[in-house]
Amino acid sequence: ASGAVPMLVLFRLVIDGASPRVAYATHIDFVFYLLVLLSLLILFFNSYVVLTLQKIKPLAAQLQEGAVRRLQQLNALVFLSTLGILSIAMTYVCI
Repeated sequence: ASGAVPMLVLFRLVIDGASPRVAYATHIDFVFYLLVLLSLLILFFNSYVVLTLQKIKPLAAQLQEGAVRRLQQLNALVFLSTLGILSIAMTYVCI
């Protein structure tokens, strides 16, 4: 997530320099806002996972295993939903 921030800033600088000045949001603006939103979603989810893993360290091994399993399932859900949002939004932009 931290690697995405400089990439998005550079992306925005290049887009601002190459795009014409218009009063409305273009398709590339929509793509930029989508990427920023998804990056923030991933950042918040990663923060939640790290804090949860730190919180369950002192628990018994069996409880740790259950919590890690739930986090893995939640990670799969967030990953698939992020891909779904990205593919649906890109399809919308291309239409």
